[in-house]
Amino acid sequence: MYNPVRKPKDLARSLVDIAREETDAPIKACSTTVNLILIRLMKVVTSIDELRNIQRAFHSDHLLDWHECFDSKVLGNIIAHVSENIDDKEQHNWTLQDDEDELIELIDKFTSVMVKADERVVLRHLSNFEFLKKLVVLYEVEQRSSVRNAVAKALSAACKLSRKITFEMLCSNLPVILVQTNAFKPPLSKLENSSLRLLQTLYSTNEKPPQSHNGKFKLGRYYFTPDFLERMLELVKTGDQNALLFMVNYNYQFDEDASPVLDILRSHDSLSFGHTLIKHLSKNKNDEDISTLKLIYDIYVAPNNRELISSIFYTNDLQVLAVILSQILLETNVPRKITMILEIFEEIIREEKVSNESIFSSLRTFIKSDSLEESVILKAQSLVPPELLLDELMNEPVEPFDDPLEQSESTEAT
Repeated sequence: MYNPVRKPKDLARSLVDIAREETDAPIKACSTTVNLILIRLMKVVTSIDELRNIQRAFHSDHLLDWHECFDSKVLGNIIAHVSENIDDKEQHNWTLQDDEDELIELIDKFTSVMVKADERVVLRHLSNFEFLKKLVVLYEVEQRSSVRNAVAKALSAACKLSRKITFEMLCSNLPVILVQTNAFKPPLSKLENSSLRLLQTLYSTNEKPPQSHNGKFKLGRYYFTPDFLERMLELVKTGDQNALLFMVNYNYQFDEDASPVLDILRSHDSLSFGHTLIKHLSKNKNDEDISTLKLIYDIYVAPNNRELISSIFYTNDLQVLAVILSQILLETNVPRKITMILEIFEEIIREEKVSNESIFSSLRTFIKSDSLEESVILKAQSLVPPELLLDELMNEPVEPFDDPLEQSESTEAT
């Protein structure tokens, strides 16, 4: 098959276009980068086979030399400069003046590299947590909100890299500092927005922090007070997703009969919270998110749940919730989620506030699964009215079977 030879200008233009499409970088930067790559290749490649070997090397897990790569050098320089700045300030009791814009630029660059670089390169630099601990100190002591805002964004980016980093930060003084140094009252400032995003991220791992974080901290006060949770509830009413995620994630730390989140919901008008919670569940039906479902489960199985359900959910929202849970039941393979949904269904059916059509339909499909434990199937069957189960059995195709009497007569004739 004949392939027409493309003109050099067309090839060059297509390479730049690929770089532009894949990176969304400015066209001038794409053109310069492609040109530099071609120049480097021209110096070392002498045959098409060598070019193929280079292409195959891209699939190697060890492509980057983390000591020598560009991002590693940039991170090393940033960490050294910012650490020196923090150390100098500590030695001068935080009275030393510095260039605010330069410090923010360095921290923002650090955040940018964490987001864009190979995460293995970044994690090598952060593995001992020392630099992150310095950033926590800087956030606590720094008076300029612009610097603290940059630090909060950097710590959020670091937490998203690794659950280990997130848990290390959760076990530090950082949650206390975030609560004590921010009012978190609407409308939120840029610093408060970044700080609240960081706070909810710290609790997103579904791992429980040290016991002191849920009781009295060493400073002699409760830092997640009812007043603080009330502020979170007010923020949820304004549509703040970070406040919602914090309440969802924080609730995961407690049993349903000891949850301070449920206590706040009981004592306040929370219908807008319930509406927002269901919308969030509908957009996050993946198996990784179990905290949202747990909060709904806790609401349904908590003591005096009927009053609690009425104060949190509109009747129409309950109907939507039944449909969403029916979908999740058929999509998930997580045993704990299945168990929670079945118990929620039991309460919904008992309440008789909404149509159970979607629930019964999903249960009838669910019990046909071959991969479920018998106890789970029996639980699901117990929720479906007998007449619907009987109707299901009547509509199942009947397998043909051999009549034992005919088999006996055939054997005798033989």
